[in-house]
Parts: sequence; structure tokens; C-alpha cells
Amino acid sequence: MLRERNYGVFENKPLRIIKQQRRRRKIPRYKFRPEGGESYDDVKKRLAPFLNKTIGEYKNKTIILVTHGDVIRLVSHLLIKKPMINLAKMRFRRASINIFEFKNGKFTFRRYTKHL
Repeated sequence: MLRERNYGVFENKPLRIIKQQRRRRKIPRYKFRPEGGESYDDVKKRLAPFLNKTIGEYKNKTIILVTHGDVIRLVSHLLIKKPMINLAKMRFRRASINIFEFKNGKFTFRRYTKHL
């Protein structure tokens, strides 16, 4: 399913609070699962089947996904095999268009636009 990460008890809390808790527990960002929420792995497990089904259903077609930051990072991980540990370093601009192109049997990240 395509929806943003569930932050559980930290839902709608400032990002700095989430970061403080994660750092206090010494857990990497991509492994951190807030109480009642999801880790990047959890989101990846529900995102991968959706992505694979969509790509299979619309082979050789243009697909448009509207997402938030964590989901677009995981889409990048799944499509271009970006290591999970590098996800936090990926910067996607808000309200931007990110283009993943499929050529010669693999996806590449072609470009993104600045804020629309």
C-alpha cells in the first residue's frame, strides 16, 4: 500500500523529538520503529508488493506516484537498489518531481525538479 510511514506514538510530533528518541536508543534511522509505528523495513515490506504489481500492470507506461519523503526514499531503494543505510542522506525537495527511468532492464534515477 502506498501511504506514508506510521510514526506511532510520535505521529504529528516535531521531528527533533523523534530524532532525540532514536539517538538516545542508538538505533540507525532506517531500523528505528516507534512504539505503535513502522520502521523503514516495515514500510518497505508493504510498499514492495504494491510497486511490483503496479510496474507489472503498467509495463511500458508512464507511472505517477504521489508520496512523502520516506516513501520516495524507499521507492528509490527498491528501484535503483540504493542501500538502506544511505536512505537518510537522500534529499528530495518538497513538492518536486522525481523521475525514475527504466531502460535496458534496470531503473535509474534521472532527475528531480526543484520545488514546484
